Amino acid sequence: MTKRQGHLDRQYWFDSSNRQNDIKSKSINGGISTTANQIASFGLNLISTFVLARILLPSDFGLIGMVTAFTGFAEIIKDVGLSMAVIQKENITHYQVSNLFWVNVVICLSIAFIFVLVSPLIVSLYHHDARIYPILFSYSIGIFISGFSIQHMALLNRKMMFSHLAKGSILATILSVVFGISAGILGLGYWSIVILNLSLIIFNTLFIWILCNWRPSWPKSGHKIDDLLHFGAAVSGFNIASYISRNSDNILIGKYIGSAAVGLYSKAYQLLMMPINQIRNPLMAVAISAMSALKTDSRRYVTYYRKYVFLLAFFSMPLVAYLAIFANELILIVLGERWLACVPIFRVLAIAGFIQPVSSSGGLVMMSQGHARKYFIIGCVSSLITVLGFIIGIHWGVIGTVIAFTVTAYLILVPTLIFSFAGTPIKISMFFSEISAPMIHAIIMSIFLLLLKGLLIERVSQIIIFLIAAPLGAIFYYFSWEIYALGRKRIAMVKDLISSIASKLSRGKQLRLLTIFNKKTISKNSDSSHF
Repeated sequence: MTKRQGHLDRQYWFDSSNRQNDIKSKSINGGISTTANQIASFGLNLISTFVLARILLPSDFGLIGMVTAFTGFAEIIKDVGLSMAVIQKENITHYQVSNLFWVNVVICLSIAFIFVLVSPLIVSLYHHDARIYPILFSYSIGIFISGFSIQHMALLNRKMMFSHLAKGSILATILSVVFGISAGILGLGYWSIVILNLSLIIFNTLFIWILCNWRPSWPKSGHKIDDLLHFGAAVSGFNIASYISRNSDNILIGKYIGSAAVGLYSKAYQLLMMPINQIRNPLMAVAISAMSALKTDSRRYVTYYRKYVFLLAFFSMPLVAYLAIFANELILIVLGERWLACVPIFRVLAIAGFIQPVSSSGGLVMMSQGHARKYFIIGCVSSLITVLGFIIGIHWGVIGTVIAFTVTAYLILVPTLIFSFAGTPIKISMFFSEISAPMIHAIIMSIFLLLLKGLLIERVSQIIIFLIAAPLGAIFYYFSWEIYALGRKRIAMVKDLISSIASKLSRGKQLRLLTIFNKKTISKNSDSSHF
């Protein structure tokens, strides 16, 4: 059995001898799989949002949003950074990962139990709304179940087997969306959102166990995991601080304004982040594994980082600019007319979203370099500043909270990057040299789109404007790079990447066709042998 087939061999998951080999090919394959997963998830989530937004009320989404402001916390701490510890660790053993598996399971069980215990306190925070109890208990069950897939997913990431992760995620998302929409059509109200989210966890855990055949042993002493636990604790500390800052806005809005306002705010944020994540998540998922493998080779590490940041800026900045300009049309199409109050919220959030994907690259560098303590410190400081901004902004309502978030995002950008890159091969000048051109081109494209919108606004419908502006904006953005030598050089790198991806896809299609042909040939030969 070959090693590619041989992941059936337990030791395959812990062989580190070829981690640095063929990084470009692994990254491209991983990017294809992860992007396919993101596109499928985005499409499916868009369908569920499109349908449920027309069945449910904003207050239904707000009710779930108030609960997930707390239970979502479990998504951050249940891992306790141990999956990242496994991914970035140069050498690791079966028994170490087994011990970490049981640590994760116990932690998830403990978190679920704690949420049940503190449920009266959470309910009292939201005016003693008794509907929160069963929702909270349901999410607690999902937290416990999710603990059984954490280390399996870490091993798949470590081996850069993103196609397996994509298969499991897509199948789980399809089934969960079917369950959620069916519940909404049957009139179950906000429970349709609970059913969608809980079924996603259950199916994802099931499929990950099927796709990753590693099975944990019972806990065993003598296999040191102290360094992994320390690394995980620092990562978990960062995630906790970050989570508090990201969700304190929902809590403050829910407490001082109400659930309907939370629904508008959270839906605007979700709608903005969905397309951004389609770009950032595939790139980051691949980059953390690749850069962890390259951390002992500074030259290749720096080259990989610079390409990563450029590509992220190249695709994310024009996308966010387009979404901000056509926010009214986007929300009208996706959510419907009664959600148009989201538009000003969405546009201000987009200003922060313009820089947010690339600013997160500082965390990527710290994680891949194993600087977990620095990662924790920067998380605490930036989160504290963000929360203080929310506390100030809430006095001016939802829009004041959004403005506060945007202002703090830009205020802390340079200090956090300087701190993140200290002691690594990456310099802040590299960051700005890679994002400056995409930023300028995205701004120029925005001016073109604003002029186009002003020209067409009274001549054609909003939906038509939204649909034709995307390809016209993309064409304008592309040719703005082609008009000067350095731009042509940078765009050539993007075209080379796209060409490599197309080649991989074409080769994969040919292999699938060849496999089908061989199977048919074997079947015919088998049939003829009966005569």
